[in-house]
Amino acid sequence: VCDVLAGVDGEVYFDTAFTSMCPDELMQAIVEKHGADRILFASDCPWDSSYLIKEKILRLNISEDNKDKILGGNAERLLGLK
Repeated sequence: VCDVLAGVDGEVYFDTAFTSMCPDELMQAIVEKHGADRILFASDCPWDSSYLIKEKILRLNISEDNKDKILGGNAERLLGLK
């Protein structure tokens, strides 16, 4: 994902489903390369924990604004709720 898809032009969005086992450094690199504006919070319950994914996002070394975008702001924008 980081090498091939992250950073591509266009309306390409990623979600955070099944990322709790992804190393924090790799997740942060993907966010930085692709942009927080095109990443959506998601879980893959029951195979992954939404709590663990949220905790991972909160501990990434990215701005609070970018965390807010990933955790719901982007979905609100895309769905016209904001």
